[in-house]
Amino acid sequence: MTKRFLIWVVSCFAASLFAEVKLNPLFTDHMVLQRNHATPVYGTADPGENITVEFAGQVKTAVAGENGEWKVTLDPMPASSKPRSLSVQSTIGHHKSSIVDVLVGDVWLCAGQSNMATEIRLYPTLREAKADVLNNSQVRMFKFQREGIGAEKPSKEVVIDAPFQNSWQKMTPAMAREFSATGAFFGNALQPMAGIPIGLLYANRGGTAVNQWLPMEFMQSKPELYAPFLGADNPWWTDGPRNPGLIRAPSRLFNGTIHPVIPFAIRGCIWYQGESDDRYSDIYGEMFSDLITVWRNLWGYDFQFLFVQLAPYDVVGWDARREAWAFLREAQDAALALPNTARAVIIDSGEQLDIHPQNKQPVGERLALLAANLDQPDIEAHSPEFDTAEVVGSKIRVTFKYAASGLEARRVAMNKNKRIEPGTDPEAFVIEADTLAGFTVCGEDHKFVPAKARITGTNTVEVWADSVDAPVAVRYGWANFPLCNLYNSAGLPACPFRSDHFPPPDFSESGLDVSAAQIQQVQKEVRDDFSGELPNVWENLHTAGWQAVDGHVQAGAFSGSHYVLANNDATADEDMKIDVSVSISSAGRNAWGGLAFNVQNANSFYVLRIKFDTGAYQLLRMVDGGKPLVVDSANASRKFEVGGVYSLRLQSVPKQGFYAVTIRDAGNDDVMLARVKVEAAPVFVSARAGLYCGSKTAQPDLFVFDDFVFKAGK
Repeated sequence: MTKRFLIWVVSCFAASLFAEVKLNPLFTDHMVLQRNHATPVYGTADPGENITVEFAGQVKTAVAGENGEWKVTLDPMPASSKPRSLSVQSTIGHHKSSIVDVLVGDVWLCAGQSNMATEIRLYPTLREAKADVLNNSQVRMFKFQREGIGAEKPSKEVVIDAPFQNSWQKMTPAMAREFSATGAFFGNALQPMAGIPIGLLYANRGGTAVNQWLPMEFMQSKPELYAPFLGADNPWWTDGPRNPGLIRAPSRLFNGTIHPVIPFAIRGCIWYQGESDDRYSDIYGEMFSDLITVWRNLWGYDFQFLFVQLAPYDVVGWDARREAWAFLREAQDAALALPNTARAVIIDSGEQLDIHPQNKQPVGERLALLAANLDQPDIEAHSPEFDTAEVVGSKIRVTFKYAASGLEARRVAMNKNKRIEPGTDPEAFVIEADTLAGFTVCGEDHKFVPAKARITGTNTVEVWADSVDAPVAVRYGWANFPLCNLYNSAGLPACPFRSDHFPPPDFSESGLDVSAAQIQQVQKEVRDDFSGELPNVWENLHTAGWQAVDGHVQAGAFSGSHYVLANNDATADEDMKIDVSVSISSAGRNAWGGLAFNVQNANSFYVLRIKFDTGAYQLLRMVDGGKPLVVDSANASRKFEVGGVYSLRLQSVPKQGFYAVTIRDAGNDDVMLARVKVEAAPVFVSARAGLYCGSKTAQPDLFVFDDFVFKAGK
């Protein structure tokens, strides 16, 4: 062996002892670095290794710490569409690696819950024609694992969604379909306006609340605000199918999905969230502001924060007053008191029955206008906002900010039904441009009524109601699903507002007027105590064994999941109220039983049901044999014991979708549950009522029913 060869072998052996210098997984081919800002570049190597990073003529050095982590900071750079290489090299092991096609521009974090998270491919009206236009090599996308990553402690692990192949990707129709619809339309609209490369970072999970995106240590420092979420009674501390690995527990998504992004340099964040916090409008403003402030503190600077106001939606199950989201939208605006924040209004882009409306293109485009406006103030980006309200006689004069060249009314069409091209639903809610809609006024009684309105100046609207002689307050778009059509000349819809500061209403069911469903004049009554054979008026709609035995009906020997025994005499006219009751017992655990009503046929009906050996109650709607829709759900004050007897009662105005439910322990008449529910869009009304079972067990005599009573009247 020659001396030269021996030296070569020793050198190779020595080099192999050192770990390869690595860039953090956020730094890959095709990435975008943030312009005009000190830009951290970081990764791992052996402790004590000297690291050199080169990019765009800059050479920066660092030494890996005891934990192997290293970081350099590039000086601020102007935007550049020129593809360049970024290299990193260790001076001990002489390891060197490079990434290519690196651009410099603006990087935006796309974060929130499902309306930010949902990919284009999951929207039927977007995934083909609309996605085909998303083809821009100057827009680059990076996607953390779909549905986010949860962690018990703050993590640095970057977990990339599989279709992105561990790398940033150029925007093509195929890759855009795998990305956030809101985020993709944002980047595609912003890039030509800004004229620079745009980077998009996806970090989301659907069905999540603010507390799940905040650090635990911070929330523990504010127990007066966050204690309700941190306590053991928070259901997200329990593992389950919707909460695998406790991913929805407080802080878990911050730890696993947001913390790994810090300190990657960004221009700002676009945020779409709030639906899962709709019960907390009284504290949401503070929580949302906390999130922005805490994230900025962790990054070390006040990056831009652009958020989306909640879209119109009418199936907020717990809110019979149908205005809880109006108060949540108002709470979102608390963030505007912070610097470098702005809000995109989409009050014209919702759907009555879908919390995930298809119309995501204007959402992304309006966010893009706000982002472009940061560098180009001449771009009209802000929706008209309430400024002042002045009572003038029997009318109120409202002035607006951000009217651009003037206010105008435009045609608005929002779908009722799901998965249809926006505005094309035959049952869409439409306001024509010749009518200015969405305003209400009230007098000293604080009872708001629909109002008339007309544009009287560049930035003024006059509002009045013939029934209110002395108005004291005006509101606009103040509902979960408002129909309103005021715009500025730039085509941006006016933001919902209220001129008053009246206390919010009591949204709890106990605050509702149950008397609305009570029958004052009984016009029809059907009773059956099942003391003999089942009369012919009872129709078995499914393959279940129903029989009358010793004064009650027994049900068993099932072969499916849902069974209805309908009484063909228990019907009402369309404009009648109904009152249905029965007592029920079960011999089996985890078995559902209850009342059926509005029964059209074997595949379409409503159900009031309880689950034995649990406290669960549900109000279900079945349509054409499809997946059951849960109209309402809750837990009773205690379990429905196997062998116990319970009285179920439904009082309803079916045409209005109004349901009052009372469940009692038949043994002592204690009320175990009392609920009132208003369904935004009842599908069918005034059909038969009867009995219901829901269990796949073949156990005979699983359910026992007694004392069926049906009443109808006015």
